[in-house]
Amino acid sequence: MKKNVLIIFLLIVFINNANSQATKLFKGKLELGIQGLWQDADVSYSYYEDSSHNYVKSGLFKLSFVGNGNYKGYHENIQGNFKNGLKNGTWTYDYNNNDIYQNGNYVTSTIKLIANYKDGLPDGTWNCTVQGRYRNKKYNRKTKKYEFGPWLSSLSEITSSKFKKGVLVGNLSIITKENEKITETTNINFDDYGFFNGKYYTKDANNEEVDDYENGFLIKSIVRNLKTGKADLRDDAEKGIVFRDLFTKEKNNEITSNSRYSLVNYDNNFFRNKILSTFFGEQFHYKSIGGDINYEEPNYNFKGISYRNLKEK
Repeated sequence: MKKNVLIIFLLIVFINNANSQATKLFKGKLELGIQGLWQDADVSYSYYEDSSHNYVKSGLFKLSFVGNGNYKGYHENIQGNFKNGLKNGTWTYDYNNNDIYQNGNYVTSTIKLIANYKDGLPDGTWNCTVQGRYRNKKYNRKTKKYEFGPWLSSLSEITSSKFKKGVLVGNLSIITKENEKITETTNINFDDYGFFNGKYYTKDANNEEVDDYENGFLIKSIVRNLKTGKADLRDDAEKGIVFRDLFTKEKNNEITSNSRYSLVNYDNNFFRNKILSTFFGEQFHYKSIGGDINYEEPNYNFKGISYRNLKEK
């Protein structure tokens, strides 16, 4: 028995050594392929050649972009690991704009995304912080030069969420600030299948909304005008009873043909588009870098941000 265990152990060591010896390091340029961004990035990554002679990324990946010419002041740094061609573990994305001219102003901004993967799927916490401020230039008659004026305004947004096997689950939090003052907050809870579940809360300068969801179905909603204090209440207890009955029967694979209603699933397009632009925008180079199972050119697909409703037959 000990002899067999020793043979297996030596075989594993041999295989691992063979794979590590076959791994090579690539250093060169990567075309990012973003409209308006024609300068290539510097990349380095480990790879191996599989049985079909394809190059497969495996190990540490680094990308660096330092803008020149028209892109001066714009920097990118991306780092993460591949496992057999798929993103795995923690990936960090850092972006910096320094006084980039846009629409008559000079904008300085940063984006920092920390994303966690498991075997090519988002899995774990995802956090993105976006900060920006702007100023302009004025001609100084004394120095006979154009000089920067004071910062005019600053904006920031922090988005925190969690994924499980590519599905958005748990709590989604979005906090928006203007000049360091909170202007809007949103908190949403999702079940393990990506459906609204529990409390949903959002508030801005004018209104606040508090919703109660149960397995994706809106049970109760209160929308309040913060200036007048007037609240609109939606509380349909009868439909809630119908939903619970239908949901339980469908979950248990029971026949529901006698019901007046059927259950239908929808996606919340507002928050889906919000997550797509925050976490999965083209600035993160999913096409060029690869390793994401959910990416299908030109879009990133993920499950979650869904709700259920009753449809009359």
